[in-house]
Amino acid sequence: MKRLVILISGSGSNMVNIHQACERGEIAAEVVAVIANKADAGGLQKAAAAGIGHTVITPAATTTTRPYSN
Repeated sequence: MKRLVILISGSGSNMVNIHQACERGEIAAEVVAVIANKADAGGLQKAAAAGIGHTVITPAATTTTRPYSN
């Protein structure tokens, strides 16, 4: 089975839909982690509630966001 890591930046609605589809067997995969670029992304709470590991990775203070976004 494939293992998915989902990147989010906001409410995580797409992450929830993907996770639910995996749980129903519509996607042959398991969501194993969620990574957000904002500490206040609402999707982090949804990931926690679903028992999915999650973390925040932000751009370093000394870099611009352009390379980070690419």
